[in-house]
Amino acid sequence: SQMHGEVFETLSAQCAGILAIKKDLEQRDYRDVLDTDYFELIDLKVLSELADHVHNSTLSAGECSQAIRQRRTSRWYGNYRHAYEAIDHGGQFLHALKQTKVEIESLEQGLAAYVATQYRIDQLYRKFIYHCRQSHEPTLLEPLAREIRDRYTNTFLRPLGDQWQRHVDALTSWEIPRAVSQHQFFTRRVGKFREKQQKIVVVISDALRFEAGEELVSRIRQENRFEAELDHAITKLPSYTQLGMAALLPHKQLAINDDAAAVVSVDDQNSAGIANREKILVGADQGRAKTLQAETLLAMPGGECRELIRDHDVVYVYHNRIDKVGDVRDTEKRAFAAVEETLEELVAV
Repeated sequence: SQMHGEVFETLSAQCAGILAIKKDLEQRDYRDVLDTDYFELIDLKVLSELADHVHNSTLSAGECSQAIRQRRTSRWYGNYRHAYEAIDHGGQFLHALKQTKVEIESLEQGLAAYVATQYRIDQLYRKFIYHCRQSHEPTLLEPLAREIRDRYTNTFLRPLGDQWQRHVDALTSWEIPRAVSQHQFFTRRVGKFREKQQKIVVVISDALRFEAGEELVSRIRQENRFEAELDHAITKLPSYTQLGMAALLPHKQLAINDDAAAVVSVDDQNSAGIANREKILVGADQGRAKTLQAETLLAMPGGECRELIRDHDVVYVYHNRIDKVGDVRDTEKRAFAAVEETLEELVAV
């Protein structure tokens, strides 16, 4: 009974000492106790052996995930959820990496390969590091974490970056055949709604990578009332916030000003700040337009939200949690935690 959970834990700890459970578990394989839920030491036993098996590649990713699913009904699973999730994602990461060929024949083929399968390497690595840090179990997970960090950097990230750079160096202009560019966003995405006189809300989350977008789509699909699709576009270069934000607005020409802030002009209009971006949207004659920060929208009562949509045809919502955290040295280690928070907030928006 959950009502007597604390009493059970107290008695369990006392009995574990009396019965020398720790010594007993040393003589057993973790598989022998997967369905046993009497002592917290069992979870520590299972976690320790699973981490060792994944680190040493002596257990398949599927077997690891199955073992962790069996432990989810444990009284102490909640205490060690992040450690279990880290091991699970670590096993999936190593399996996916073995199945991945980091070979780029052309930029077009490389892009297709990334959006089809390679993004999963980035995604699983992010999930592993996030849960690893949230678990606060450095001794238990550090050997596996070292292995995964090394594999990610040396087996995936560097080879992939080198191959992309080789093809980029051969270009005379920044474009990939049959790939949609970021500057086409308004025409292709917003324009088709306005042509039909339909309202549209655009949520722009700075630094939300493709792999995080894939997870966002999955979460939205789990909501009963919504459907979701995933697509991609190629960024403008140089790839920085001012230019990226400007490229998403209606425009004929973009220009980077010769000043310290490298402010971007949209058809000779300053695009820095949401007030200037709202002027550009309004001037594009695409209906009644509004720009606002995501935190402002999240704080709105339901009635004000309905009025916002009723009174405007195009709404741009700016969300900046990931980039804000990742750009500062003191907080950059929280970037993956910021992704988790962002996904939760975007579903709420």
